[in-house]
Amino acid sequence: MQVSHPQAKINTFGMREADVVTLLGPLMDPNLDPRVTTTSHHGIVSVCIQSWLGTLSHARDEIGHTVALVERLLGPIVFGHGPRTLSQSLTVLLTKSSRTLATAESCTGGLVGKAITDVPGSSAVYVGGWVVYSNAMKTRQLDVSEALIQRYGAVSDRVARAMAHGALERSDADLAVSVTGVAGPEGGTTINPVGTVWVGLASAGHGVVGGVTTDAVRCRLEGDRACVRDLASKCALQLLRYMLLGVPLQNFNL
Repeated sequence: MQVSHPQAKINTFGMREADVVTLLGPLMDPNLDPRVTTTSHHGIVSVCIQSWLGTLSHARDEIGHTVALVERLLGPIVFGHGPRTLSQSLTVLLTKSSRTLATAESCTGGLVGKAITDVPGSSAVYVGGWVVYSNAMKTRQLDVSEALIQRYGAVSDRVARAMAHGALERSDADLAVSVTGVAGPEGGTTINPVGTVWVGLASAGHGVVGGVTTDAVRCRLEGDRACVRDLASKCALQLLRYMLLGVPLQNFNL
């Protein structure tokens, strides 16, 4: 019976495929065994490792060493192996840390909440969320002040933070994430061209009783409307992972 060659797949999000290849450097030499290749699908860059070395045991050992090296080189953009999704990885982290999450979405229209609730058992960590597409709904549902929106615009650091803060306080969750952006094909400006997305994050506590910490990260995304919305939801999931892992959010650059 023919024995298949052992292989592994490492999934990443937050870096373009060309940049992943650059970081992996000499590992991408096609003459090496194990052989390392990359694929990209909807923003997920996967590193595929396969070996044809003598014995199955030897090949598996070498793949294991290569997996460890790839993970060390790529750092926190790695979110899982094989079929594991971003939302599954996030749900595991939320469960391990015993923290709950709420969402507040504008341009993504509920995609972040959907991704999380696609994971069986996510009800233990996801309390729910809001789709606040209009400015009036942002104000009415999440207490984002009209003055803040008028001064900074709905697609801004300040509004993303305020949306996350409002979701946190209204849900009584431990963490909240918000998404506001310009998905296109119209609506872009010089300041906020199509593909501009702000992800806001809010966290309760952080050692201060009753305190709330907020942050926001701007993403510049490419593609059509569907692509921008999909990538924006993945940015939100990955940034939540960064927060839970203690990785500086400024390290996320997409």
